[in-house]
This record gives sequence, structure tokens and C-alpha cells, in this order.
Amino acid sequence: MISLQEVLGKTEKQRKTVRDVMDGGAGFHPEDASIYTGQNLDDYYKIKETLRAVSVRKLIEFLGKGTTLGNYLIADKIHDDLVFYVSQTDIAPLINAQVVEGWTGADLIVNVVDDESYKPHFTVAGAISPAETVNATKCTLTPKTFTVAMPIGMDLEEDTGYALVDYHVEQAAKAVGRLSTSMMLEVLLAPPDGVGTANTLAGAADETTYAHVLNAMSLNGDDLFISDTMVMTLEAWRHSCGATAAGIPGVMGPEVPPGYHINLQQLNVRFCSDPLLHLSTDVAGAVMTKCKTIVFDKKAALLTGRKRWMQLENYVDPVRDIAGAVVSCRQDSVTLYKDAGCVITEA
Repeated sequence: MISLQEVLGKTEKQRKTVRDVMDGGAGFHPEDASIYTGQNLDDYYKIKETLRAVSVRKLIEFLGKGTTLGNYLIADKIHDDLVFYVSQTDIAPLINAQVVEGWTGADLIVNVVDDESYKPHFTVAGAISPAETVNATKCTLTPKTFTVAMPIGMDLEEDTGYALVDYHVEQAAKAVGRLSTSMMLEVLLAPPDGVGTANTLAGAADETTYAHVLNAMSLNGDDLFISDTMVMTLEAWRHSCGATAAGIPGVMGPEVPPGYHINLQQLNVRFCSDPLLHLSTDVAGAVMTKCKTIVFDKKAALLTGRKRWMQLENYVDPVRDIAGAVVSCRQDSVTLYKDAGCVITEA
């Protein structure tokens, strides 16, 4: 880690570029200009580590003693914090094999090939290999824009004006993560795209058992997909998947990948309380009913695309206009192989 004064020295050229972009009224996104652009790897990590360790409030306090150009560190700092905090509620990067960003054009066309199209043939040495016709289903990612305001609503020129700015940045990021997760789960629960027919399974009356999970894995396996991921509510785990799985080898094993909560044999399990995973009329604090659990092959089930993720809009002046800043995001998901997943719905 280096000092903030050293950060200023290593980012002078980049901050001028950030200023020029922001003065043009484009808001801020690191794809356009960033203090990290053109930095060597060593300086990149030193600057990142230093800014990660300091709050936005402390950074503004420090920069208040320096030049106005120094304030152009703040946009990158806020964007970095947004990306850091969103991971607490955003599970899209966790349960997608990949999240695609930054393609050319508005939509992204994804061609999903039917595996049955590929058929090897035995041939004689020197013979011409037979031609194949490959069937593909075209899926279209059309990112939807959503925004959230950071309701700071105070004069940031005053010493107390930015006292809660870090809190608002964190809360805005978490809100983005919750909506992002809901958008993705909506697609995964009712696959609209891709190849195959989605698997479904009826659970018991307000109960999901380990036997239901095994059946879901079997249905996916019948379609030649090996399930490795499960998303479920804690209520479904309590009643009574966890209880009926007690004593099964591999339950809650020690090798839980980052972001997941437990292992259930080969399944990495992420608990989630999104409203789409239980009855919409359930009130906060009440027992969740009619829970839904998704068992799927992470590599084959879903693809999520994002553009201009965590862009700061309505943000021109690097300090004063933080109070009016809006976080803007664009996202869409498509299912690749519908039969790579199974949704268990309690009766």
C-alpha cells in the first residue's frame, strides 16, 4: 500500500482524462476513463489497495486540502466500492459459468448448439469424412436498464455533508445486487430460451426433502447434465432438506467454494431469500411457503450479459454532485440448455 499523496502522483495524467470525460457530461464509467488506465501492474495494485483501505469520506477530507484535480480520484473510488459491495447480494457471477460484458452493439446473439447435432462416425483411413449439419438455437441478450439513486441529498461542501456517503454507496450497491439476482432468477425459474425442455418437480406440502433434490438431479442426469449447483431458501433447507440429508456423506463438507454456504454432496449450495423463491404474499418475518429450489448444471444452464455496469450518472462535478448521483446498470440473462436445470416447487 502507498500513501494518498503517492496515488496523486501516479495518476496525474489519468485524472486529467477523467476530468475531460466528466466535464463533457457523460457521467463516469471506467470504460471511458479511469485512474487505472495505462498503469503498470505493480502500480495498479498499489493504487487499488490504497483506495480500498480508505473510505470515501476520508478521501474527500484529504483531497479538500489539495487541488481540485485531485477530486477526480473520487469517481473511481465510488465505482470500486459499488463493485465491492454489490457482491454481498448479487449472485449472478457466482451461479453463471460466465458473465459477459462489453460486447459491440445493443444486443448479444448467442447460438446454442444442440449436442445431438454432433455425431462421430467411424471412417476408413484416407476416406472423406462425412459432413454434418449442426442445429443451433439463437438466443438474444437484450440488456434492460435499471437505476438507483444515492439519496445523500445534502450540500457536500459542508464538513458534515459527506458523513454518510459511504453508507449510501453501500446501500445502493446492495439494492443493485438484489434486483440483478431477481432478474436472473426469473429467467432460471422459467427458462424462455435455448435448447431442450425444462425439468420440473413437485415437492411436498410446504416441504422440500433430500429425496426431492436427488430426483431433480436424476431428471437433469437423464438429459445428460451433471448437476453441480443449487439455490434454495433457508426455509426449504430447514423443512426439511437439511434434516432428511443428515448423515449423508459430503453434507456441509469443508471444501465450500467462495460465495456458497454449504456443500450437499457434489452440489454447491447458495441460500437465497429472493421473493421469487417463495410465495409472493409471504410477509417479512413469517415462515416462507411454497418454496422453490433450483438444481442445475452451472456450466450449461445460464448466461448473463451486462453493459456499462455500475455507471455513475447525473454526476459531473467530482464532489458537489455526488449528492445527485444515480447508479445505472444494464443486464439480461438467457438460458442455454433448459434441461440442464430442474425447479422443485412445494405444493
